[in-house]
Amino acid sequence: MNAATRFMMKTVVFRVILATLASLCTGAALASTLPDSRTLLQADVDDDQIPDYRDVCLPPDSDVLALTRPGQLATALPKSNRRTRPNDPDVLQALGCKSEDTVVLYGIRFESGQSYLNVASRQVLDRLAYALQRLPDARFEIQAHTDNAGRVEHNQTLSSRRARTIRDYLILRGVAGEQLRARGLGETSPAYDNTLAAGRRANRRVELTIVVQ
Repeated sequence: MNAATRFMMKTVVFRVILATLASLCTGAALASTLPDSRTLLQADVDDDQIPDYRDVCLPPDSDVLALTRPGQLATALPKSNRRTRPNDPDVLQALGCKSEDTVVLYGIRFESGQSYLNVASRQVLDRLAYALQRLPDARFEIQAHTDNAGRVEHNQTLSSRRARTIRDYLILRGVAGEQLRARGLGETSPAYDNTLAAGRRANRRVELTIVVQ
């Protein structure tokens, strides 16, 4: 090995050492700016005494759930047109939804004709899983809805498949299977006018109802 080769090898090793040191320093600086786990567990953006990591009804414009509720752009139908059931106020409060008549899982969105969960949907369901595990005696029904585009039979089948997908994911995340049942309602229970695109988009929703025992 000649002198030139040895010099080049030393240079490469020196550069690797410098890059490693720089990476370590950057990582330490980044870590110092991140919130610790205790801060994350205590965060409560809507001051409802339910920490964000298990709050099912976070404000849609919060940093935790950055989206616009589709219903803001759609025309709501009278509640008498929809299938409703009584809710348990104590369970609603434990979910962070004490002011909600119907718990809509905003943030869960499926691609057209599909039933797989994207990253944003899984984040919503992760919060729901944490919440439901703290309510082992409560029972819930996952209801998936569609708009009125397409064949009625297809929409019914699709909504049932989506509801089962959500149930399976929650069980995978630690929720007891006996707590959950899945139900697809297709286009039979619209909450908004299907005439406009905004209404159809809002009707493609997932709701969580409490099974009062």
